[in-house]
Amino acid sequence: MNYFIYRILRKTRFILAYVHSFAMGWVKREQYSHIKNFCMFIGYPRSGHSLIAALLDAHPEVVMGMEWGVIPHLEMGYNKNQIIHSLVNNSRQFRKKENNTWTGYSYRVEGQWQGCYQQIRVIGDKLGGRTSLLIQEDPSVIERMKKSLGYPIKWIHVIRNPFDIITTMTRRRLEKQNAWSENADPEELISSISAYFKRVEAVSWFRGKSQQDIIDVYHEDFIACPEKELKRLIEFLGLDASPDYLASCSSIVYEKPHRSRELIRWTPELIQQVEERKNLYEFLKRYHYDS
Repeated sequence: MNYFIYRILRKTRFILAYVHSFAMGWVKREQYSHIKNFCMFIGYPRSGHSLIAALLDAHPEVVMGMEWGVIPHLEMGYNKNQIIHSLVNNSRQFRKKENNTWTGYSYRVEGQWQGCYQQIRVIGDKLGGRTSLLIQEDPSVIERMKKSLGYPIKWIHVIRNPFDIITTMTRRRLEKQNAWSENADPEELISSISAYFKRVEAVSWFRGKSQQDIIDVYHEDFIACPEKELKRLIEFLGLDASPDYLASCSSIVYEKPHRSRELIRWTPELIQQVEERKNLYEFLKRYHYDS
């Protein structure tokens, strides 16, 4: 396709989406009048955000978008009602996907409220890894977001073993280049290590801002005790969780965390590098290559 035509079509799609969301957001504004909190993820790619967001979206009073991108759309000039309507639509569209599939895994929760709602009291978006970088690039975006949305923002920080995240980041990157194999050069991990700790630094800075309302969720703990951890999350958002909701959600959680680190050979030097760097952060000290 001619690049000029592509840009015209892209601009046209943006204008149509902007106008539609503006109109529908205003028309349905009364439906959104019960919202009390806005929910955002912060953290790292490949850490379990998708699972948790899908389970939250199954709650009758929660709507969660899947990587719609609240911050970029705020920068494009979207107002509060436009954002809310777009997130509701994003959640509905994800629900329509076959088995709620995302990154090859089905997040469908039978008998619950994914893609729909009784009454929205919490709404949010899952874009954890990218959000960390956006905030690091421009910290003032936090206050602009609070002012534009007008809701308290609840932040969910999902934490997973760094060795698993770094390995999966490496695998995804090489797969896009058709260069992935289990015999991949360990040096391919180096750029992923750097990218991972760039996000860790951003999160550490963010956590240091005392006014942020943030909860830590360890991926491994969530897998081991999904009902307990999900109930803790729901309460953090200011809601109640019924036994039926918790049981339905926990039924789709995999039995144990995937040890992605075993998919590539880690050299002792790279292991030591990650061990030393992650020990600088209290929330990562529990992790080791062999744990």
